[in-house]
Order: sequence, then structure tokens, then C-alpha cells
Amino acid sequence: LENKNLHDYDLLDDVAWGKLLIVDNQIRPYAGYRQDFKNFPRLNDINFNNYHYGFRLDTSGIPRIFEIFSLISLHNRMKFFYSTEKRIFKLLYIFFFIDKISIYYFERVSMTEFNNVTVQKEANIYFQGKVVSTLISFPNGSKKTLGVMQIGEYEFNTEQKEIMEIMSGKLDVLLPNKSEWIKIKSGDSFEVQKNSSFKLKIYEITNYCCEYV
Repeated sequence: LENKNLHDYDLLDDVAWGKLLIVDNQIRPYAGYRQDFKNFPRLNDINFNNYHYGFRLDTSGIPRIFEIFSLISLHNRMKFFYSTEKRIFKLLYIFFFIDKISIYYFERVSMTEFNNVTVQKEANIYFQGKVVSTLISFPNGSKKTLGVMQIGEYEFNTEQKEIMEIMSGKLDVLLPNKSEWIKIKSGDSFEVQKNSSFKLKIYEITNYCCEYV
């Protein structure tokens, strides 16, 4: 902590930490054991003799942003006793890692695939087959639809809040109580409140994912 001003922010985070510890302060690395989790850890699952813990909750259908809570939970359950300086350093490192995960998650607007989901066999067909979607359910009970919209104009009603993520295509959207159309392209998303309606003008075949909140 006394040498925190030596942290080189021009380097990648892991490289900067290595330089600060090994090069600048001669703190040599040593071997440690790693434990990986693919779901929220239970107390009986944690080996407190490990040095490193890894999380990939997305393999269980849980967005990686929730790994933050796993880290906090694990940290709170640690049985070791540290000096005040080491406790502060560990806390700073955890928040640094949380920030890294958050940035990664929000910059990565969408996932390319979903794992461990249940897929509805029968498709949802609207507007004489011009809009087709299928429902997928996640282990945590959340639901999304994956669909395709042909060129045309459509109006949809909502019962729940919806988050529309556009994987490919080009369209305009008119949100509830708005008078101006918004241009939407591949990689964009928009939200629609529950118990409302919105209009779409599709200019190219559009591939979308709709999340119900």
C-alpha cells in the first residue's frame, strides 16, 4: 500500500500487478492451489486451503455479472486471519476484480450462445409467419425468446418489461408515449415497459433476442 503510486496504469492489469509485486517490491511468486466453481459455492464446497478461486457461472446459465456476489460470499467466509494491511490489500484486489468483471460484462452486450436451457419445441408465429420466435427457459426461471422478423411494419403489446437485443438487421422503433422513431442496428438494444405497446419498421431481416424482466 505504501508503494501504490508505483502501479503502472499504462500496462494491462495483471501485468501491472506483477511488475508492482515482483519487479518493484521483490515479492516472489509461489505455487498455490486453485479451486473452480461453476455455480454459487456452498460452504461445504469451499476448500479454505486453496490460494486461488475461479468462477464461470455462465456454464450454468447464470450471467457472469453475478460472479460478483460469489466473490463477496467467498471473501466473507474465509477463515484466515490477516494483518490490517493484508486485509485492506485483499479487499482492494476484490473490488478491482469486480470492476473488471462488470466492464467485461457490460461491454460484451450479448452472448453468442446459451447453455443448459430448455427450448420450446413449438415456434411462436405472428403476422402470417413474418415474425417467428421460440421460447427458451433458464435454470433460474428466467425466460427469453429468440426470433426472426421479416421486412415489414409491426406492433407488439407487452405484458412484462421486455429488453430487445438486436443481433443482426436494421429497423426503427417507436417506443410507448414517444413521437419520434429511433434507428436501431445490429448490436443495439432497447427496453419496453410492461403493459404497453411499441411499433417496429423492419428494413432488413432481423435476428433478435427478447428478455422478459
